[in-house]
Amino acid sequence: ATPNINGTVAIEDGIVNAQNFEFGGASTNLTMTGGRFITSRTGPSPTMGGDYNITAGTVEFANNSATAQTIRGTADRQYFNIDVTGSNVANSSGRIRIGSGGILTVVNGGTLRLSSFIDGNGSVNIQEGGTFLISDVNGINSSNTNGSVRVDGTRTYSPLANYGFF
Repeated sequence: ATPNINGTVAIEDGIVNAQNFEFGGASTNLTMTGGRFITSRTGPSPTMGGDYNITAGTVEFANNSATAQTIRGTADRQYFNIDVTGSNVANSSGRIRIGSGGILTVVNGGTLRLSSFIDGNGSVNIQEGGTFLISDVNGINSSNTNGSVRVDGTRTYSPLANYGFF
């Protein structure tokens, strides 16, 4: 069942593992100043559809089912750290923004299927054994003005990761 959260979910420390359950609704806000929020729910995640104020901490996308989990993203939502640990993770409504000092990481066994782009002041790290699939015709390049990765921070692409177009 969806917890009836009408205001803001605030994570300061520790781990909140929502598993495959809805955790908040369309108007629920998410504030993170630390800690880890783990979600493995299919469809747009986190289920909090309100404002995001994430200045630290990690949102982990851990879906391994046949139906994709999508990272909720828009121009006005910004994440700090994102860990893609699930094997069927994609992006949702638009780009994924990473804040200054934050990192989007695709770990060994994780798959990110990106139909838009990643931008912001943060960094991207595709680790050994991770899979990064993109659809942008400009691919992956060193520019932060086009392509699938447009971050101002560091870009790390393991030569032992898996890359592809769809």
